Amino acid sequence: MTWETMSAIAEVVAAIAVLASLWYLAIQLRQNTELARAELEVRLGVIWAELHDSMIENPELAKAYDLAEKNWSEIDEEGARAYLWFVAKSFHVLEGMYRQHRRGLLAKEVWEPYEHYIFGVLQIEAVRGWWESDGSLTAKQFKDHVDNLLRRPNAPRWRQVSTAEMIPDKN
Repeated sequence: MTWETMSAIAEVVAAIAVLASLWYLAIQLRQNTELARAELEVRLGVIWAELHDSMIENPELAKAYDLAEKNWSEIDEEGARAYLWFVAKSFHVLEGMYRQHRRGLLAKEVWEPYEHYIFGVLQIEAVRGWWESDGSLTAKQFKDHVDNLLRRPNAPRWRQVSTAEMIPDKN
């Protein structure tokens, strides 16, 4: 066997090794991306749960949440303020979720229910006023997305579920 033949065989073996390495790297990258997505979904669920813990810790907020969609005029000033701060905080979490969705790290089926929440909560007049006053302090891309969502003719239907509705009758 000549040196030229051995050199050609070595080049073929090296090319196969490079292809095998690239294939292995692609598998590792895909697995890492899936793991990052799973970790993000779990973390966002925890953040959303922590946000809602404020209902447990603040009965005035829970009462305002119950009344927000049904009869905003029944909420006292302190409750209205607490509710709007709750909404503001939730929108900042939602903006982060939207950014992750745009990056492809949050699946459409995970993001869509939160879009329904956004649409629904913005049907409450006081919340819509807060949003339209630029009180949201969100990035333009997210604000534009939400504004476009509100203009959709087939916008998602949603209503805030009152905790009082979830409590069974004692009869």
